[in-house]
Order: sequence, then C-alpha cells, then structure tokens
Amino acid sequence: MPETVLAADLRFFILNNINSVVQLEGLLLLQMQPNTPFTVEDISRRLYISEDDSRDLLSDLTERGFLAQRSKDSFIYQPRTPELQAMTERIVDAHSHHLVLLTKFIHSQPRNKVQKFADAFRIRKD
Repeated sequence: MPETVLAADLRFFILNNINSVVQLEGLLLLQMQPNTPFTVEDISRRLYISEDDSRDLLSDLTERGFLAQRSKDSFIYQPRTPELQAMTERIVDAHSHHLVLLTKFIHSQPRNKVQKFADAFRIRKD
C-alpha cells in the first residue's frame, strides 16, 4: 500500500508528535477510555514497558497537549485543542485501517531532531 494512504498533513503531524509505536499505543489506549485516569503503573503493565519509560511517555504526551495530569502519577486523555482531538481521531482511523503502514511510517522516522535536521540536507533524486 502506498504511503500516500496517509495524508500529508497526518504524516506531518505524526512526524512531529509521535516518536514511537509504543507512544502511539499509549495515546490510543488513553483515547479509547477518555474518562479513565491511568497511572504510570497502569501504562507500564498494559504496554509491557518499564515504569520509567511509562513515566516518560505520559510526560511527553502531556507536554504535547494530548493528556491532562490529574495527580502526581495519574493521567487522563484530554486534548488541549480541538485540532489535537481531530488529529488523534484520524490516527485512530489510520491505526484501524492501515496498521502496518502506520507502524512502518513511525519506525522510519529519524530517531531524533538532529537526525531530522541532517536529513533535510540530503540530496534526493526526484
């Protein structure tokens, strides 16, 4: 399936907001149960990741505006803007219809911003 199945604006959004498939799965888990607070331990157990990784994931999604922090270690899905809500819904749709393509796209992302910057200067054949 061609990458164009994922619209350009969705790819751009994912590139700038989703760092890994684990982060995607965490976002989708919270989005599926928007009124349920999740703790670091809950996410760690549900995604099979360490509590440190869970804490980092939740902190990052909160900083990006997807989640609200209810207490020290409790988070709930609550997008800061209607645009974040809409894009998350589009990601949910892409996840349900094009899972392999979506995960391949996320895995293909540069590992960090320095790599993204360096890749911007690569010469490509068009």
